[in-house]
Amino acid sequence: MACCKRLIVGVIFLLSLAATGAALGQGAPSRSQPLDSNTVLLEIRVDGHVLTDSLSAFQFGEKVFLPLGELATMMTIGIRTYPSEGTARGFIRGEDRPFSLNLANRVVTLGGKSSTFDPADVLLQEDDLYVERKLLAQWLLVDFQVDLSSLSIKLQPREPLPLQLRLEREAKIGNLRGQSRPVDLNYPLQDNPYKILDLPFIDQTISLGQQRSGSTRSTAASYSTYLRSDFAGLQASAYLSGSNQSNSKDSRLTVGRYDPGARLLGPLAARSFWLGNVSVAGVPNVSRSVDGGTGFSVSNLPLDRPTRFTSHTLQGDLPPGWDVELYLNKALIGFQQSRPDGKYAFNDLSLVYGENEFRLVFHGPQGQLRVERQDFLLDDSLNDPGQFYYNVASSQDEKGLRHTAALAEWGLSKSLTGRGGVITSREFDGTQSQYTTVGLNAFAGSAILLGNLTRKTNGGSLYELGVRTRLAGVSIGWNHLNLRSFSSDIFPETVDPLRTRDQFRFDGALSVQPLGPLSYTLELRRDRFRSGATALEANALLSASLGWALISNSVHLRKAQESNTVDGIFQIGGNVGNFRVRGQAGYLLRPSAKVSTLALTADRSLGAGYLLNVGLNHTFLDSTTTLTSSLNKSFGSFAVALTGGITSRRDFNIGVQVFMAIGRDPGGSQWIFSAVPMAETGGVSARVFIDSNGNGVMDADESPLSNVGFLVNSSNHPARTDSSGVAYIGHLAGNRPTDIGINAATIEDPQLASMVKGLRVIPRPGNVTRMGFPVASTGEIDGTVSLTSNGRKRGIGNVLVELMDKAGKVVSQARSGSDGFFVLVEVLPGEYSLRVGEQQLNELNLRYSGPRPVTIPPKGAFVNGQDFALEAAGN
Repeated sequence: MACCKRLIVGVIFLLSLAATGAALGQGAPSRSQPLDSNTVLLEIRVDGHVLTDSLSAFQFGEKVFLPLGELATMMTIGIRTYPSEGTARGFIRGEDRPFSLNLANRVVTLGGKSSTFDPADVLLQEDDLYVERKLLAQWLLVDFQVDLSSLSIKLQPREPLPLQLRLEREAKIGNLRGQSRPVDLNYPLQDNPYKILDLPFIDQTISLGQQRSGSTRSTAASYSTYLRSDFAGLQASAYLSGSNQSNSKDSRLTVGRYDPGARLLGPLAARSFWLGNVSVAGVPNVSRSVDGGTGFSVSNLPLDRPTRFTSHTLQGDLPPGWDVELYLNKALIGFQQSRPDGKYAFNDLSLVYGENEFRLVFHGPQGQLRVERQDFLLDDSLNDPGQFYYNVASSQDEKGLRHTAALAEWGLSKSLTGRGGVITSREFDGTQSQYTTVGLNAFAGSAILLGNLTRKTNGGSLYELGVRTRLAGVSIGWNHLNLRSFSSDIFPETVDPLRTRDQFRFDGALSVQPLGPLSYTLELRRDRFRSGATALEANALLSASLGWALISNSVHLRKAQESNTVDGIFQIGGNVGNFRVRGQAGYLLRPSAKVSTLALTADRSLGAGYLLNVGLNHTFLDSTTTLTSSLNKSFGSFAVALTGGITSRRDFNIGVQVFMAIGRDPGGSQWIFSAVPMAETGGVSARVFIDSNGNGVMDADESPLSNVGFLVNSSNHPARTDSSGVAYIGHLAGNRPTDIGINAATIEDPQLASMVKGLRVIPRPGNVTRMGFPVASTGEIDGTVSLTSNGRKRGIGNVLVELMDKAGKVVSQARSGSDGFFVLVEVLPGEYSLRVGEQQLNELNLRYSGPRPVTIPPKGAFVNGQDFALEAAGN
């Protein structure tokens, strides 16, 4: 024990000295310092279109630094950054307004006029130059409306962007009308076969410390381990944890598969099946969601469908030291800290008519940030005619009670979907309850109508009628329940059972100055019981941005014959000054006013990879207040946290936590160590090489290409290829399509280009997909277009020349100049046909000799003299 104490004291002393030095020396962030704890992931929108939902930026207090090169590419502004040189060059809107930036000289040139800038407003990182948003707005003539509470940026160009003009043209032909999500790049899917046995990704946390409770002192040691890997041709996940304090151990194991193409289990055409520790989503009016238990699940539901028609459940792993905020349509509705079982659960969340955008924002102990989004349009959730969805799940919880739900939906017509299911649950007394449910969902005009009948096998029934619609920007819902001797997990047996329930819900937003948009939810409910007694309930949720933090307050009122209660929950998430704050407080107003629960954490970056965290928790059941603090340091490959806490009862604890994630990149044959958890995510090992013979495979005599970057879902990724041409792209969301392509701006030789625009992968948690990106020398094709009229031959301008591949698809085009000259640049190796635009020929009543074959060899070439002679069709 003495050795343990000396270890803890020594580590505390050394890290405290380092942290003090970091805090004293903190000022403007260094250009080369690691900024992980200041990273934010932002959604970028312009004119209602989502350009990306994962733009990496940095935030220091009220300053937000945005990547100049990546944003310029995204907005189709012709500026390219050169981080290795600390420079940027290009044009703002056209060649008449050149742009150049030199970080070393602190000079920027806009349209021929040079000026200086504060070097603290530009951060030089390996992947890009990050510019403070207000300064960047001056340079690019685009205002950035930043909302850190919702992690989004709205672009407001002062002059139309080329991107806006393109989106407007495409909208006119219906390609993007109503588009609210990133454009589908339509990349081919990369095959990633399951392995019989693979090395797992491991997230490991080890804690060691001293604590005093009353007069007892003890040494505390605990661990938690997450593992993800392929095993026996399946996805496998495991969780192990233990502590010497309670001599307790916890474990769970899950194996299964997910296939978006619904090709699992033969005739079942399943999209997923899981065995081991599985959850069972709740069924409205019958059962609540079960977080986990031993059992199985089989489903053909896509990931973009809610777990139930009018409700959705969000569950997953949450490592020690992490917390998660839940937002619905930008309103903060939930907050959870890590639990002893290593999970989080937001169960049975009600859906509204229209858009339901759930956003989970995860915060790690070293300032890590991870965002997951799930979007559902309730008015688009009816099945197509003949479309059949099913979901069967069964699990036995830790108390030995088994819960089973088998549900199905069938599209009967364009506006009508039928539903049915069987639900069983075993009670504590050994009896088993079984329920059957059937229903219809109908779409009528701008409303969804629903009806449902549920019967209990041993007696009792419930029918439900409901409407969901939207009026004047407000989502409206109405539900009526009628119960006849019906009991369930939701409606337990009582002396005076419920007979009817009527419920109204309103969701919308108000513009309230100076707060701006104020999101609200109002629920009203009236219950009538068998005795004739009634009860009224009201729930109100208000959510608003306050500075760069989002606050919400929900109030619940219940009025019955003998009691009136009013309680609520206040929640906050976001930035307050230099602190990132998350927390919630529960309170009671009637019958007496008091705070019932309190949980609050605040983080502040101290620079040099240090993060200070303080927390406050109050348990009102035993009137105990706990103050906690931790000093966290990320070393890149692992992280260390010094933790301490003290209670109002003078109990205390002090300790050290070590975090490490471990994986292996099979493409680069190297181990990967990270302070950021990896087991819940997948990765890609991408190889870039010069394909000299055009076969798409790296042969022994072909060279790798180093220092090449990538775009992940249209956003820049910091990974770069090494000397062997391999880059590891990690922390990709599991089981969700991800588009990956080469960032052309990072290829130094302008004559080289990727032979594939990009590849789509569905990452598996704990798995690395191998990808190859062949690069080849490109060629150019030039020639002239002439018109022969009245025996005279002259060059003709504005004639469209098209280059087609073997499949007849136009891959490049150009228009001739006033002298008839045209040139097609950056043409990849291959066999093509070159032609004059047929529509233009028909409009001008011209003809020519026809398309001609053109070949660009694997090493590129300049193909000259591809001349076309036009003449009047009547000649």
